[in-house]
Amino acid sequence: MARKRNLNNLKTDKEGIKILKKIIPNFLVPSKEERIFIYKKLDIDYKKYSRSVDGILLNVKSISDINSKNDVDLIEIKNTKAKNIKKLPYGAFFEITENEENLFK
Repeated sequence: MARKRNLNNLKTDKEGIKILKKIIPNFLVPSKEERIFIYKKLDIDYKKYSRSVDGILLNVKSISDINSKNDVDLIEIKNTKAKNIKKLPYGAFFEITENEENLFK
């Protein structure tokens, strides 16, 4: 059951990524190599948190210019297809994994 829900979440997250790429010029989805580089710069355990970040907001010209946490914002996307949401959290539920919670603390 949890795996099926995870696969469904991945589909809606991909839709969210498309939207963010369209409206936020400095939003990027880093490649594996770029993610490793960013995690090393931020002293984050790549093996433990490799899938905990969906994208980044770049605060410098390029990924290679990242030197500190001020140069990049890590983004975890939560997306829903729920209808008629007038005010959060009513009508929507967003789940976060333990790894995501630990990383963003």
